[in-house]
Amino acid sequence: MTPPMERIQILETIEKDIIVCLQSAGQAFVELSKEKSSLKQAEAQTQQFLKTLGHVESKLSEQINYLTQVSTGQPHEGSGYASQKVLQMAWHRLEHARSRVNELERIKNKPSVLTVSDNVLFKMSEYVKVAYYIYDGKKAVMKLDVALPITTKIPISTIMCQRCSVPHFM
Repeated sequence: MTPPMERIQILETIEKDIIVCLQSAGQAFVELSKEKSSLKQAEAQTQQFLKTLGHVESKLSEQINYLTQVSTGQPHEGSGYASQKVLQMAWHRLEHARSRVNELERIKNKPSVLTVSDNVLFKMSEYVKVAYYIYDGKKAVMKLDVALPITTKIPISTIMCQRCSVPHFM
């Protein structure tokens, strides 16, 4: 049987025990309300009530402990919380990737031509500083300074100077 079905069966058993408990208490009261009540019968019903009540209390405590574990995210059997969280994070990563692809597509399809010129490389300890000047037509729009690790492979076409058509390495 699957763990959720077992949990439901346990809860049904607890429910039946609560009914037995209430019946025992009711029978004890009925016995005490009689004019000629049997003290022995009333005590037997009271003992049955207390025994069943203790059993119900312990079983409910187990169920509450289980629910506490589920709600705090602690590892336990039968929970789908971890899988749900993994799925939610995957959807979030997918949505982020889609937005980045759409942004790159928008930049790619932009009508004005952006060119990179005057790349200058400066060696700084283990990094290489690259200065990109981005032009929109003939007007400089932006200067972009990027520090790349020396181990980074830079395609030759991105570091060619448009003035002299020679890559600038230092």
